[in-house]
Amino acid sequence: MKALFAATICGIVIIALPTATSADADTCQAALGQFNSAQGAVAALVTPYSDCIADSDGRDSCQIRFAALQSAQAAFEAAVATFERECAN
Repeated sequence: MKALFAATICGIVIIALPTATSADADTCQAALGQFNSAQGAVAALVTPYSDCIADSDGRDSCQIRFAALQSAQAAFEAAVATFERECAN
């Protein structure tokens, strides 16, 4: 009876593993997409902010561009944390 129970438990675990692995791969892939998107957003905002600073001549604090960059940075940090959590080996 114990052998049958152990075999049943092992069978359930073996059946469940491919599903968990597939779900993990999908979750990791989604985290990678989030990371890539956040990285692109930061990269796209760095140049306009830098240009604003260079062209301000003391007349523009570039606060709006900096706020956008800060927001993108926060999203990037969250994406990195998600990627590390979901894609850890």
